[in-house]
Amino acid sequence: MHEPSPVPLVSPVVYKGSRGGQRVRAIHHPFPQSTIRDLCKAHRDYGRDSPYFRGLLRSDLDAAVVIPADLKQLFSCLLDSTEFKLWVAAWRQQLREALPSLLRDPETAVDDNGNPLTLEHLMGEGRWADPSDQTSDIPIKALQIAREHAVSAFFGMVPDGPVVPYYKIMQGAKESFTKFVERLTRAIEVQVTEVASILVTSSRHEPYRLRLTEALYLRTADWTFLSINTKEQGAWPVQGKELVIIGDCKYTPQEVEILPGVLINNPGNLVLWLRCTHPPTFIPKGQVIAQIIPTRGPNNTPVACPVQAITEERPRVDYYKEPLLGRDLMSQWGVKIDIPDPSVEISAASIDEHPTKKLNWLTNKPVWVEQWPLSKPKLKALEELVKEQLAKGHIVETDSPWNSPVFVIQKPGKDKWRLLQDLRQINNVIKDMGSLQPGMPSPTMLPQNWQLAVIDIKDCFFQIPLHPDDAPRFAFSVPTINREAPRRRYHWRVLPQGMKNSPVICQWYVASLLSPVRAAAGQAIIYHYMDDVLVCAPNDDMLSHVLGLTVDALVAAGFELQEEKVQRMPPWKYLGLEIGRRTIVPQKLAIRTKVSSLADVHQLCGSLNWVRPWLGLTTNDLAPLFNLLKGGEELSSPRVLTPEAEKALEKVQDAMSKRQAHRIDPELPFKFIIMGKLPHLHGMIFQWKSIPKKDREGNDPLLIIEWVFLSHHRSKRMTRPQELVAELIRKARFRITELAGCDFECIHIPIGLRSGQISKAMLEHLLQENEALQFALDSFTGQISIHRPAHKIFNSETKFILSLKDVRSRRPLKALTVFTDASGRSHKSVLTWKDPQTQQWEADIAEVEGSPQVAELAAVVRAFERFPEPFNLVTDSAYVAGVVSRADQAILQEVSNIALYDLLSKLVRLVSHREQPYFVMHTRSHTDLPGFIAEGNRKADALAAPAEMATLPNIFMQAKLSHQLFHQNAPGLVRCFHLTREQARAIVAACPSCSQQAVPTLHAGVNPRGLRSCEVWQTDVTHFPQFGRQKYVHVSVDTFSGAVFASAHTGEKAGDAIKHLIHAFSFMGIPRELKTDNGPAYKSRELRSFLQQWGVEHKTGIPHSPTGQAMVERTHGTIKRVLHQQQRVLKTESPSVRLARALFTINFLNCSYEGLNPPIVRHFGASSLFGVKERPQVVVRDPGSGGTEGPHDLVTWGRGYACVSTPTGPKWIPAKWVRPYVPKSPGSGKINSPQVTVAAWRRKRKTSNEES
Repeated sequence: MHEPSPVPLVSPVVYKGSRGGQRVRAIHHPFPQSTIRDLCKAHRDYGRDSPYFRGLLRSDLDAAVVIPADLKQLFSCLLDSTEFKLWVAAWRQQLREALPSLLRDPETAVDDNGNPLTLEHLMGEGRWADPSDQTSDIPIKALQIAREHAVSAFFGMVPDGPVVPYYKIMQGAKESFTKFVERLTRAIEVQVTEVASILVTSSRHEPYRLRLTEALYLRTADWTFLSINTKEQGAWPVQGKELVIIGDCKYTPQEVEILPGVLINNPGNLVLWLRCTHPPTFIPKGQVIAQIIPTRGPNNTPVACPVQAITEERPRVDYYKEPLLGRDLMSQWGVKIDIPDPSVEISAASIDEHPTKKLNWLTNKPVWVEQWPLSKPKLKALEELVKEQLAKGHIVETDSPWNSPVFVIQKPGKDKWRLLQDLRQINNVIKDMGSLQPGMPSPTMLPQNWQLAVIDIKDCFFQIPLHPDDAPRFAFSVPTINREAPRRRYHWRVLPQGMKNSPVICQWYVASLLSPVRAAAGQAIIYHYMDDVLVCAPNDDMLSHVLGLTVDALVAAGFELQEEKVQRMPPWKYLGLEIGRRTIVPQKLAIRTKVSSLADVHQLCGSLNWVRPWLGLTTNDLAPLFNLLKGGEELSSPRVLTPEAEKALEKVQDAMSKRQAHRIDPELPFKFIIMGKLPHLHGMIFQWKSIPKKDREGNDPLLIIEWVFLSHHRSKRMTRPQELVAELIRKARFRITELAGCDFECIHIPIGLRSGQISKAMLEHLLQENEALQFALDSFTGQISIHRPAHKIFNSETKFILSLKDVRSRRPLKALTVFTDASGRSHKSVLTWKDPQTQQWEADIAEVEGSPQVAELAAVVRAFERFPEPFNLVTDSAYVAGVVSRADQAILQEVSNIALYDLLSKLVRLVSHREQPYFVMHTRSHTDLPGFIAEGNRKADALAAPAEMATLPNIFMQAKLSHQLFHQNAPGLVRCFHLTREQARAIVAACPSCSQQAVPTLHAGVNPRGLRSCEVWQTDVTHFPQFGRQKYVHVSVDTFSGAVFASAHTGEKAGDAIKHLIHAFSFMGIPRELKTDNGPAYKSRELRSFLQQWGVEHKTGIPHSPTGQAMVERTHGTIKRVLHQQQRVLKTESPSVRLARALFTINFLNCSYEGLNPPIVRHFGASSLFGVKERPQVVVRDPGSGGTEGPHDLVTWGRGYACVSTPTGPKWIPAKWVRPYVPKSPGSGKINSPQVTVAAWRRKRKTSNEES
């Protein structure tokens, strides 16, 4: 019999220090959780007596040196508490009987310290209860005997149900033969102890017949080798032999090293010792990693071998030394016996895929971004970092066609560098992965006084492998100085920092490792967020158990855990918080009291906003700091702390030193209370211990779980308190469902009552009148209380009271009816009513600047001031009706229109302090319906717009009204209304908007222009900050006609320029030539391709010279001037509407005295004034030589420019260089017609100068 190796090479006991003749030191490792899970699953699915479970259990126990602690742990998982006690008793009895023989054996008589072997040694009790003592003191042979008796006691336990003698077991009518054999075998194993005596009286052929019968039922397409054990009953006997485990030179990956070893028998669950030279290593499924060579033992027992197909089944058949009888039976079955060849080799292959996600790519075309040069110090640091990452196996050399630049930055305060890769272009071609964890877990949901442990995973990204198909795409190059040598290229094998999906893959990867731990954790709680893991359990034993499982799962996957990074004692630091046994506070937060820019204030407010849920920093407390965020949009815009902001920071410091949140009490329900004062309400999620005041003895009954706040900026211009309360309740219910998966037991809403208690009818009325509250309390089954719990924190706060008082009537009143109306053209604000005494219509008319809504709102305010008694209000403005309906106790949002804000404030004050009811009604205007309401509305319309019922005003008034609406220039007024120039100039001069802005006139300049429409365009981008996000205004102007098209966009990239040009083409046509500056958008490949598709020639000006784009630059100023002039009328309109009104004025209304046609008429050729009827000859001065050239034909000319026809083509020159060509008559010195030409020329120039 071959003796086993004295030093097994598999876990859970590992022997170290055995080289060089040193003393062997044993180190204990508990059973892996995966092994116990597989055994439990096999025990549950197949049963205790199934061949699969027996083989799996035997292989796991035989492949390791197992101590009593491991046996107790394993069988406690397989058995319930009662069965476990019975097993321990049976095991103890068997060991007690085996102890005398062990004491007689010199190898097991004493332990390693010289103490006699006792029952406590074998059971792992008393002095030897510690696993480390069992590992180091108990002889290995004694441990093996204890293991065998433990297994024997386990399988010897009586199964559930009555015991039927094995000789009375009969095959059922519908029971298969194999099932019957298995049932009979289980009974024999339990009831028969002396197998040899039974075999003497049994047929010697019966076992072989059973094995051959079972072979017919085993079907497979791939031959594998099974575990065989002759000592245990099962489908196949295990053959006694040694198995040699070695690496495979042909198939074993280079980064995997196999430790050679010898195993006795063929284990069903093979355990290999291997080492990864560059962890982590991805091994695809099916990859051969080792080979096992079976050697024939001294008993010459056969080995399992593949058999040629006999029938449709492919059975596996043993080889037997002695001939078998019953060959006639075998012939009937169609079975034959083959003699196997000598020992065959077995390849061990990976059967599990390494959990890694594959990226989804938008394109497979390689992306190459050239590496930029680096300075010598940075290049040296880069080479050292690359060498370090290469040694760790995080990168490998590559010849990938992909490349992204890398750079290094120095860590602050350290002489160390950090390697970064610019993956922006790579991220653009990677499909986004959905977020797996949108926020961090809240530690407040950890039960009080439970034990905690926090694990910080070091370099988490660098322990997670990239998919082999994705890794070459994250390549980079290490440059050299002066290109003195070929650059070395590498690609990442692990998750690179900067890849947009790295956080998602990290979360998924760690979660997949912790998933089986969570399943086995029981009551324990495991929080995982990125590279931080928190374990919480009700006692130390469970915490140690679950923490061990967690650490084993992470270490087995290749993660590096530092012992000093595992927090076991309070306070535990986790995700920026300090967690005590009962309380939670933020870690010390560095508050910057010195701010100088908008970026500093934004960073400060972001830090404070993060700690608000645990410290209860209200919006009212932080409002002075939030107000500093308003203003300039540049991050560098200056900011200084105001005295109010400094006081707010003092409140923050005080709150951080005194306030805290709590961990939950699992036995208490959750409650919610609304607190604060208008306009900034807030709430608190809490638990309340019902402890009488006399019994509290310093124990606070309040457990603060989390504070809930509303946004500092409200979306609506007017918000009622009921809507704020509803929003708080909705947000709190969503949050508690997210935290605990339940709803509140009670919601405390402070409702003001004049007397008595709130009734169900009052609450139903409150809900009926407010739709937001209906949605907020939908499906709520808890209580609603109007009383606050008796606690100082609720009494110290300014108490908010929700008033049930409502002066707005839902039904018309038997009272005076007032009609309101307004007109934007006449700026009249009208209210009219019929006097009940005189039955005459009365009116109150005032002029109000602004939109019709503002004017009508002013009329409503005057109505509330004039009529304190009950009255009905009828308006044809839906906006005004809605504002009046919501004005009671409303909270106003700040608006930029000061006049509107003043009117809204006055209306809210009047309605909120009103004692008498009112009724508001909206009606449609301009209807022919009969009745009092239609009559009153017509009266108000007539008073607001009397011009519709009277004769039209004279031409001068019409021109004045038109200018108030469009603000066109004086030539435009002359053209449209046939006024004199003096009248038009007077209207423009009297306009307050135009007096502040210069009136746009016809463009001047000497840029080359088109000789017809859509020949040459100029395009550029200007900024108009009043448009907000759409401040980038793209402008195109036709250089021949002066027609302009502009559009507002959110950026000035190539995509925005293309969108603008498509709209411009649809409005003005397609130009032959487009001239732009040298900006990145206009030099981009995308725009160049677009213009080629449309057949447009693209030219750019001189870099950094704006004069080449003079026409469009002047057009920028024209558009901005018109927008500012029209601002008072169109301030509330959207940017697109404002820009469209300005373009209408520029293209259709503005013109010049030289040609009283607007640019749009010239653009589409409707005017005959611009047709060139003749081309007079002119001479041109040459500035280089000082002489003149010509005569040339004059193609066109205007203020400041001219175009002449030369032999080399049209030439654009300044107008001051052009003089009329006067031919000299031969023999005569008199000049006739040329004198008239010169006079006309000078007259025209003088007129043009006067106009300018």
